[in-house]
Amino acid sequence: MYSIFLLKASYYGDLHEGKVFDVTTNTLLKAVCELIDLETGKTVYSFSSDSLTGEFIISIPVHRNYMLNASRAGYCFLRKLSLRNTYNNDKPYYKDIPLQPLKSVNSIVLKNVFYETDSFALKKNQQVNE
Repeated sequence: MYSIFLLKASYYGDLHEGKVFDVTTNTLLKAVCELIDLETGKTVYSFSSDSLTGEFIISIPVHRNYMLNASRAGYCFLRKLSLRNTYNNDKPYYKDIPLQPLKSVNSIVLKNVFYETDSFALKKNQQVNE
């Protein structure tokens, strides 16, 4: 069963769907997910993937940039930037969320980290610390 989180009716939104799973065993997982507005740093909404199927479906409002943060106890968190910010009602975008168990982690590669030119300072939209 899906729960679809819709924002104000004045927004058009793109549907994003996917599954959360264990990257080593492919076991489907329930995880806590947050959609974070990169401009304001605020959580737009929080939701969980389905406990049996690992599936989720969300509506992401257009004309903004968002990050999807997924976490579960015993696993490394995963953050994905969602740069789809134009309305497209043809079909949903599909995003799998592979979570890596902490016990199997030797190193972590942080993606989507952007710095100001000639500086160690993070760009404004990278300073989301919720």
